[in-house]
Amino acid sequence: MYDVGYLMFAAKVKRRSCCAHQTSTTQHQTSHIPPRQALTLIELLVVIVILTTLVAGVIPLLSPNNDTRKIREASRMLQTYIMRAQAEAARTGRPQGIAFRESSAGSGVALEAYRLETPPPFAGFSNASAARIIREKTGINEYEHYVQFVLAGGPTGKPFTDNFDDYTWDPLPPKLIRYGDLLDVGGVVVQLTDSDFNGDSRLDQRDPQSDYYSVLGNDTHSQWRFQCELVNLGQQTIAFDPDKVFPPPPNTASFHATFPKPYRFIRQPLNTVDAPIQFPAGIAIDLQASVVEGATTNEVPFATSVAFPTGSSLHTVLASGGQKTYADSVGIMFSPTGSVSEVLFNGVSLDNVSRIALLLGRVENGGLTSAAWTIEASASNDTLAQRQAAINWLNLDSRWLSISPSTGRVVVNENAFVDARNTNFIGTNDFETAEFQIEAAHEFAHQMRTVGAGR
Repeated sequence: MYDVGYLMFAAKVKRRSCCAHQTSTTQHQTSHIPPRQALTLIELLVVIVILTTLVAGVIPLLSPNNDTRKIREASRMLQTYIMRAQAEAARTGRPQGIAFRESSAGSGVALEAYRLETPPPFAGFSNASAARIIREKTGINEYEHYVQFVLAGGPTGKPFTDNFDDYTWDPLPPKLIRYGDLLDVGGVVVQLTDSDFNGDSRLDQRDPQSDYYSVLGNDTHSQWRFQCELVNLGQQTIAFDPDKVFPPPPNTASFHATFPKPYRFIRQPLNTVDAPIQFPAGIAIDLQASVVEGATTNEVPFATSVAFPTGSSLHTVLASGGQKTYADSVGIMFSPTGSVSEVLFNGVSLDNVSRIALLLGRVENGGLTSAAWTIEASASNDTLAQRQAAINWLNLDSRWLSISPSTGRVVVNENAFVDARNTNFIGTNDFETAEFQIEAAHEFAHQMRTVGAGR
């Protein structure tokens, strides 16, 4: 018989031995399990980028001032676009610019901007290419002018001083020159104004579908002439060759011609192949409030139109109401030095431009009728707030982008508060009221602190 105490002691020793062996085995197995790895730096960066993208996309949607942000973004886009055009002008040595057009006739807003460039000058295909100016007498002290392109030497290789018709016509390719292009003939500058559409296949035809002159015809070269107007008549003297008279004396001389001289086309700006920039949804350039200060509008085409609301506005409406059949277009060209070389409104160059101010605002606030501009001096604050919400040039969210023509400097200004109830801003009619409001908004904004476009 075993002693009970001994058996109990033996059981305790056995349990301790087993536990020690089990613990040793567990520690041995644990030492072979690889440690858990943490996130790598790349994984952490990916997570941060995803979270940042989600937050950046959600916050604007939840923000009550989403339009304000989009207007600021549009002003930054346009400012950058203009600076790119100026840099390209400096690189190429030729004027470059931007342009925009109404989204539809009468809308009063432009939703996108596109690039313009001046093509290289064209001086003919050979050293023998030349041009001469023809003057035709149409009445007492009344004349019409034409330009004719010829080659040095006629059929017999004679020099330029030969008879009026003894020249070889220098053919010009189609889709090269356009109605309105300038031509420098030995220092005499003319503008091509031939717009005959009588369908006689003469070279002076314009393509009815475009401003380009059409293909060459088969008539005698003496008839291949383009009607033109003298541009710098007051600063130039045209020396007509006394021997170049047709018909010759003693008949009545109706045509006079100059000696043929080398020429150079100063071609009009063309759209580039670059894709236009589109402003954020709901944001546009408000052409009703955008102005070119100091510009004259008496040369603006469409005699049935009047400027709205001032003589320097970049938007026109019909004087007696009705539907506009064309969309206003604006082009701003920059010289290689960065200054503004030309401002085009509906294809017509504006003179005496002193400052350019483009207003960016909401699309729904563009193309307003005169009923929206009027406000009584006794109007309540609520009425004023309604006007501010509905009129871009009164809305504090709008931004002015100003361009200095002399330097090409581009700045963005916050729109300033204008109390439209002030009697100084209320005119004798709706158009004058709008004019006073816009002038005040632009002037006050110009006096304010200039802000960056991205702020």
